[in-house]
Amino acid sequence: MARHSHRAATETVAERGAVNEFGYTADVSADRWSVQRLDSGFVAVDEVTGIFGFGDDLNEALMDLAAALVEHREVLEGQGALSPDLQDQLRYLQDLF
Repeated sequence: MARHSHRAATETVAERGAVNEFGYTADVSADRWSVQRLDSGFVAVDEVTGIFGFGDDLNEALMDLAAALVEHREVLEGQGALSPDLQDQLRYLQDLF
């Protein structure tokens, strides 16, 4: 099961994403997300933010990553002030989701 996603974020991602043979994709270029298979499952990494998701299968890892990105966006949106780098991340995440 996904390690740190929560239901509202997963539902938001599921509503906005497109489904393919792996279960989920986002509107993002392939060079921004990477996936690695481990003995214990899959890790999906967003190269822009450094945020990752983990799952027993590829779909779980991607959904976990997407949920973590939505959570990160929500945290950034709640801040009164952001550094220029975090402002860039927020714009990226708002465009993504």
